[in-house]
Amino acid sequence: MKMIKTYASIGISLAVLIMLASSAYAFAISCPYWNDNALKLSPGEKTDFKIVLNNGGGAINDMNVKCAISEGADIATITDSSSVYLVSAGGTAEVNLEVSVAADVSVGGSRNIKISCSPVPLTGDNTSKTMGIASSIDQNIPVFIVEKEKPGAANKTLYLLIGLVIIAAVAIFFALRKKKKR
Repeated sequence: MKMIKTYASIGISLAVLIMLASSAYAFAISCPYWNDNALKLSPGEKTDFKIVLNNGGGAINDMNVKCAISEGADIATITDSSSVYLVSAGGTAEVNLEVSVAADVSVGGSRNIKISCSPVPLTGDNTSKTMGIASSIDQNIPVFIVEKEKPGAANKTLYLLIGLVIIAAVAIFFALRKKKKR
């Protein structure tokens, strides 16, 4: 009798796992900025960019994802008309963001933006109404306040590099020419 109870509990556990696996989500966020690649803005500057919500990895159900700025809402906004995004199974959805730094902010500081995205139940015409076990995913975006780049600063570096390449090419040319004369 004890063995039958053990088999029954194992069978029930497997059935629950199979049911939960059928509504599993493979939800991820992709962002152009992260801890080792911070967003750099100057005082008074503004930029727009996108983060991508991904429902891949073998997902079989569409899902709705609600995104909100949980930190740094004074410098960042979600510019889409709705903060809930339908991400189809195996598909993606884009979240448009705008980040702006006030003109009176001092150079050298840093801020952090945290975007929290969490699955929410599907509504309306969506075919699947199931909601599996899910939790929120946070995306941290560090923002460094940097000095405004002077116009032409990048051009000087480019011209210097081109000049060095030309000098090296001329030196190689004369070295090869001298070697041929011997």
